[in-house]
Amino acid sequence: MAGLTWEKRPETVWGPAAIKYVEAIRQGIRELFDAWSPLIEEYMKTNAPWRDHSSNARQGLNVTKEEATPGIISLVLAHTVEYGIYLELAHAGVWGIINPTLDIYGPLVWASIVDILK
Repeated sequence: MAGLTWEKRPETVWGPAAIKYVEAIRQGIRELFDAWSPLIEEYMKTNAPWRDHSSNARQGLNVTKEEATPGIISLVLAHTVEYGIYLELAHAGVWGIINPTLDIYGPLVWASIVDILK
C-alpha cells in the first residue's frame, strides 16, 4: 500500500510560514500607509472648506500611521489645533474635512490593501 511520508511534520512548517506570511502582509500595509499618508494630508490641506484666519488649522491637519498594538496598523487623520473638533462637527459638519477625505480615500486605500492580498 502506497503511503505518504513527511520529511517534516506539517505543523512544524505551517506555523512559521504563516507567521512570516502575516508579517509580510503587515509590512506591505505599513508601506502602503507610508505612500498614501502624504497624498491624503495634502488633499486635506488643499480642500479644507474653511476660510483661514491664522492658517494654524490648515497647517495642523495631518495623517499618521500608528501601531499602538503590535500588528494593528491604523492610518489616523487629525487636527493639531484645539478647535479642530469644532471645525469637524459644528454646523452639521459643514466645515469638516476629515469625513469627506475618508469618503474619497477610504475606498482607494482599501483597494490597495486588497491588491496586496491577491
